[in-house]
Amino acid sequence: MVRATRRAVLLGASATVGGAVLGMATTTGSRSMRLVRAADEDDRPLSVALLASHAEQMEPLLDTVEESLGFEVETTALEYAELYSQLSLVLTQRAPTFDVVSLDDVWVPQFSTFLTPLKQTESYLSQVPEVVSALSSFPGESEPCCVPWLGNAQFFVSRPEWLARLGLESPTDWNETVEFAIKIGNAFGDEELAGFAIESLTPHQVVNSFLPILRGFGSELIDPQTMVPQLDTSEAIAAAEVFQALAALSPVESAATGEPTNTERFESGTVAMMANFWSSGVLASSSAEMEWKSGPIASTAQPAQQSVPRQTMTGAWLAGIPAGSLQAARAREFIDWLTSTRVQISLIGSLLPPANSAAYADDASIDAQPELPHLLELLAGSTPRPRSLLSAARTAGGHRIDRDACRRAVGRRSAPQCQSRDARFPRSRGRPGCLSRDSCRLCRSGDTVFSVVQGKGSPRALVAPAPPWIGPRWIDLSRTFPSQEAARDRRRIHSGR
Repeated sequence: MVRATRRAVLLGASATVGGAVLGMATTTGSRSMRLVRAADEDDRPLSVALLASHAEQMEPLLDTVEESLGFEVETTALEYAELYSQLSLVLTQRAPTFDVVSLDDVWVPQFSTFLTPLKQTESYLSQVPEVVSALSSFPGESEPCCVPWLGNAQFFVSRPEWLARLGLESPTDWNETVEFAIKIGNAFGDEELAGFAIESLTPHQVVNSFLPILRGFGSELIDPQTMVPQLDTSEAIAAAEVFQALAALSPVESAATGEPTNTERFESGTVAMMANFWSSGVLASSSAEMEWKSGPIASTAQPAQQSVPRQTMTGAWLAGIPAGSLQAARAREFIDWLTSTRVQISLIGSLLPPANSAAYADDASIDAQPELPHLLELLAGSTPRPRSLLSAARTAGGHRIDRDACRRAVGRRSAPQCQSRDARFPRSRGRPGCLSRDSCRLCRSGDTVFSVVQGKGSPRALVAPAPPWIGPRWIDLSRTFPSQEAARDRRRIHSGR
C-alpha cells in the first residue's frame, strides 16, 4: 500500500483546492468534461485522512484493506492540529483531496454541511451506544453525515494499591484529589513517583485536562441557551484553582525525543492518578512495561463536587465522505469495511477502542483485554464534549469570531494578547502587548469550543470564543506550567510546592 508523504499531501491539497476553486467558474457546457474527469479519477487510490497515531496503530490492519475491497487505499497521517487545519481547507473548498476523512466528534458541527449525507446507516448505528450514535449528525434531527468508528471515552484513573498504602481510596471530589495527590507526592517524591499528572504538551491536551474539572464544579464551558462563555463564573474560577494546583503536582513534560508523556508515565506505573485518560490508554496499559509495581488500574467517572453528578466524556472519532470526493461509492465501501464487526474487533488488537458494542463482547478480545466490558459501560454512560452552534458558525467566518474577540480584549489589563500572523498588537500605552513572541494558538488547535493562548512555550490562558457582542472569557494560566526551557533542565517531579 502506498503512503503519501506529508509534503506531497500539502502540495496536493493546495493544488486541488486551487483547481476546485477555478472549477467553480466553469460553465455548464463543460459538464461532459467533468464526467470524463470523474471517470478517470476512479483509477486513483482512495484517499483517506487519519489521525497520525491512529494510522500508525492501524497499519497492519490497513495493509489488508486492498485485498478485502479490491482497490488501493492511500492513507494520509496527520497530527491533531494539522488534520484539523487540512480538513478546514479541503472540506470548506469542496476539494477532491480526500475521499474519506476521520473526524473528532467536536468537529462535526463545523464540518457537517461539507460532508455527504450517509443513508442506510440505521442498522450499524443501532449497534453503537446511543450517546455515540447521536454524534453522527448536527443538528441532532438531521440525517447522519458520518458514522462512529472509534469509541474512545475520557474518565478518571487511579492506582488503588498506591492509595491503599496511605490508607486512601479513590477520590470522589476534586478537593480530595488535590489532597491525595499532595500526600502521595510527599510520601513517594524521593522515589520520583507522582500523585497526579496532566497532559500539557499541546493546547488540545490542556483543554481536555481542564474540561472534566470544570464540569466537576457544575459548569459548562458555554451556556447552551445563551451561548455565553462561562469561564469567569465562580465555578470556573474554582475549577481553575484546582487545575493549577494539580498542574503544579504534575511531572514536567518535554517534547524532546525519547521523553515519556505523562500518559505513558501512568501506564508504566509512576503516576497514581489522571483525569485526562482514555479507553485507548487502558488498552495500551495491558502491554506497557511497568517501571514500578503499582497494581491494576481503577477506571471510574470523574470526581465532582457535592451535588454535581460524576461524568465520563466522549472522545469518539467518526468517518465521513467529503462533498468534494470523486469516489463516493468506494468511500462508502471503505466506511462499511471500517465499521464491520470483524474490523471493529480487530481494532482492539491495535489497542484502539471500537465504536461497535458487539466488539466489546468478543470472547477472545475479553481474554486479552479483561477491561472491555467496563470500558463499554464508561462509553455508554459518557457525556458529549461541548457541541454548539458557535462551532458551526465558525465555518462561514473562519477564525474571525475568535480573532475579533481578542481584538476587543486588547484594552483589558488582564486579557491575553494575540500576536499571530493575522492579528498583531503592538506594545503601546494602556496596552500591555503580547504575552510573548510565540505565535498565538487561539482557534488553531482543532478544538471547536475554546483554545489556549501560548506564551514562551507554555500555555498562558484558556480562552472561550463568543459572539461578537459578548467578547471572550479567559482564565490566566501564567503560573500553571513551567517554560520549556525550565523543563529541559528539570526532571524531578513536583511534590506539592
